[in-house]
Amino acid sequence: MNKLLALFFTLLIVYQLNAQVELSGVINQYSKVTNIELDNCQNKITVADISPFDEGQFVVLIQMQGATINESNSASFGDIQELNNAGFYEINEVVSIDGSDIYLKYQNQHEYNINGNVQLITMPNYGDANVANTLTAEAWNGETGGVLALKVSGQLLLGANIDVSGLGFRGGETQTASNNNCTWLFQQNDYFYDFGNWRGSAKGEGIASIIVDKEFGKGPQANGGGGGNDHNAGGGGGANISNGGAGGENDEPSTFGCQGNHPGLGGKGIGNIENRIFLGGGGGAGHDNNEVATDGSNGGGIVILIVEELIPVGFSILANGTSTPDGGGDGAGGGGAGGSIFLEVQGLNSTVHLEANGGDGGMVNNGGGERCHGPGGGGSGGRIISNLMPGGSFTTLVEGGDAGVSINSSSCSDGTNGATSGETGNIEGINNNIFASQEFLLPEANFSFTNNMLEVLFSNLSQNANTTIWNFGDGNSSSDFEPIHTYSQSGTYNVQLIISNNCGVDSFNLSLYVEVVEASFQIDEEGGCVPHTVIFQNSSLGTIDNFLWTFEGGNPATSTDVNPQVTYESSGLFDVQLEVFGAQGSDNVLMNDVIEVLEVPVANFDFFSSTLGTINFNNNSTDATFYEWDFGDGSPLSNEEVPFHIYDIFGEFIVTLTASNEYCSNTFTDTISILTSIEEVELFGVNIFPNPTSDFITIELHNIDIAEFEVFSIEGKRIDFLSGEFYYSKNLDVSTIPIGVYVISIIQYGKRGIYRFVKLE
Repeated sequence: MNKLLALFFTLLIVYQLNAQVELSGVINQYSKVTNIELDNCQNKITVADISPFDEGQFVVLIQMQGATINESNSASFGDIQELNNAGFYEINEVVSIDGSDIYLKYQNQHEYNINGNVQLITMPNYGDANVANTLTAEAWNGETGGVLALKVSGQLLLGANIDVSGLGFRGGETQTASNNNCTWLFQQNDYFYDFGNWRGSAKGEGIASIIVDKEFGKGPQANGGGGGNDHNAGGGGGANISNGGAGGENDEPSTFGCQGNHPGLGGKGIGNIENRIFLGGGGGAGHDNNEVATDGSNGGGIVILIVEELIPVGFSILANGTSTPDGGGDGAGGGGAGGSIFLEVQGLNSTVHLEANGGDGGMVNNGGGERCHGPGGGGSGGRIISNLMPGGSFTTLVEGGDAGVSINSSSCSDGTNGATSGETGNIEGINNNIFASQEFLLPEANFSFTNNMLEVLFSNLSQNANTTIWNFGDGNSSSDFEPIHTYSQSGTYNVQLIISNNCGVDSFNLSLYVEVVEASFQIDEEGGCVPHTVIFQNSSLGTIDNFLWTFEGGNPATSTDVNPQVTYESSGLFDVQLEVFGAQGSDNVLMNDVIEVLEVPVANFDFFSSTLGTINFNNNSTDATFYEWDFGDGSPLSNEEVPFHIYDIFGEFIVTLTASNEYCSNTFTDTISILTSIEEVELFGVNIFPNPTSDFITIELHNIDIAEFEVFSIEGKRIDFLSGEFYYSKNLDVSTIPIGVYVISIIQYGKRGIYRFVKLE
């Protein structure tokens, strides 16, 4: 099972290696910065070599030196008085290139002084990458180098180490004293000497540049170790943010020999480190008069690594100071200080090891002779800055280098002769954003708009505008920041916004279309009787996306149809509203009481006769405003509401009443009988009794022949159920007819007799 897992992970790693960009060697390029012009409008960086840079590229701007130190010939020599701009660094982006000038996208977070060796470094940015062989940087050469910077937005597979060990500040180089005039009487105890002076050796490099005529001597060069003084004393170790170790003394066996009681002092730890990063300081050189002393060693370089997911697979990130090689006599050089590692990682696949140890001081082999030369001091540990916390998946070492020893002497025992180890470095979290992000105050024109038909409200979205000019495309303009403009007619207009400030001018153009949107409609039937159905015809103007109708009293009460159909099921006067919505605006129209719905008229009447042949009509119609009477006798029609009519002929007449309103009508008919006035013939032997009566009345004839009878109201209205034929005698039930005077018509032998009776209660 374990073998299968091992094979699986091996194949996985091989696959990842094939899928990623392979990295090895030096991937960064460096150029000395010769000028910086920064204001609110631009960040212009002039470099000595423009060839490494491209537009859109990430770059690191970093100042390597520039601190000021105490220069007095005292124990205070090398004390850091001001860091000034030394160690400031940040990541920016190239916007454009013009000749030797590079324009960066963002304002610098810090100020830089080109006299402090400022360099601009390319920072590759990959999606996924694999360190196939050791990834490193160019060594610091006094102007550029010493820094490895890399950003990976995906996975970074460490298939080999990232190693910038020994690429930092340089150790002092030994200079053989051609004329050594030392004596036991005078101690060479100064903290500085001029270059090549036999009384001292070269100091190691640090964040303060070497001072002319003070290049040699035991005083440290800020975090660079001091050089050993005459005679054959060891050099001091370099420092980073903690102190380097002091070199060892030379102990001559003879009383009158040249003693080396003034070795190089260790580099000074850098105290104020906020927003800064440093190379490890170089070790001071051992004193040399026989060409056998050793140089001071180089400090560690700087790693700036920002990665989304880190897959270490057993490899490490190293920024160690260099240890000084063993010497064969004279003074030994000091070890270099550990460098600096900045690691920001979001995901960690397995344990990663970071190391920024100081280098060991040089050892001296006295070869069994009567001498006890001075060994070198150890370099201090470096600095690790990371968002990871040391623990199971994040291991670190920032140990100081060991002091060198002097061995194999016939005059003294093996030992350090007073040389000391470098102090431990520091591990800390990330407390600053190393990406520059403050944009320049360049004018950037932009706007949007909203409109309601021809009226347009402009929203100014510009940045950094001191002056504003609008051209609306119709010959009108404005200097208001956010104007409201009304166009005279529908159309497409090209609007231009021009803004400016002290950094320049910018413009933004946008075409906009405006048109009149107007709600309008027609109605096919504004009025009618219940139920009344109306079709509404939309006649709105403009480009309309949505309609909303509101129908008071209608069914439906609302609609989103273009041409809706609505039914009104009750009478009344009703409002109609139409709202229209389009990209160019909205509008609404409200018509008050535009729909009139009336109840259907019901025609009805009754009548009575005031005299024979004259009929008075009672109009009992409802919901009508117009009336038309047809009396059934061929006479002209009447439009009176309550007419009377005189019939000049006799008989039965069908009376028709048509009751109407503005929209519909109804008809009612009834029959009127106008009785003949032929001498009311008194038929022989007719007897009607009782008269008056309440219930029954009897008709008797003298003869027994058949006769016809009809009963009429006094107004001449025939009572149908009281009519028919009879022989001799007929008993009529009048109990159900109203109280009043009635007429019985009896026809026999072609003659009619008219007889009246009174109906009582």
